[in-house]
Amino acid sequence: MVWCDHAVVMSGQGDKAEHVHQLELGTARIARDYFRHDPPGSQEIEHAIDFVEDELMRLGKPPDAATTLWSTSPALQAWSAASGPAMPLETVEQWFQRLASASLVLREFMHHRGHASIFVVEASGPKAVAFNVQHDPSART
Repeated sequence: MVWCDHAVVMSGQGDKAEHVHQLELGTARIARDYFRHDPPGSQEIEHAIDFVEDELMRLGKPPDAATTLWSTSPALQAWSAASGPAMPLETVEQWFQRLASASLVLREFMHHRGHASIFVVEASGPKAVAFNVQHDPSART
């Protein structure tokens, strides 16, 4: 589900996947079919959201509120490593807010400052030490 035209969704009760669906809402398809500008405009984002919601509605409602959703998506592996393999909706919402905010700031910073790439280092790693980088959440520049 990282950069593809389709997404595979598995759901069921407890630890057993009873239903497997292939949906037409992969990230590559959404970018290709709905995002005409860089960055996408608000109308483009709204149309993409409508498409995703319509595609999901084809599945109908799950038979039970306790239905479990599974994913083998490589895109979710980093989240799982940080949050654990079982993520309640609240955790997914928090990740969404953080990623949307971080992506927005990073993209705008790079775009408006002319940076072609970013090299990510651990705050306490050897590269950070070599560049005398210190993480100070109260620092404002």
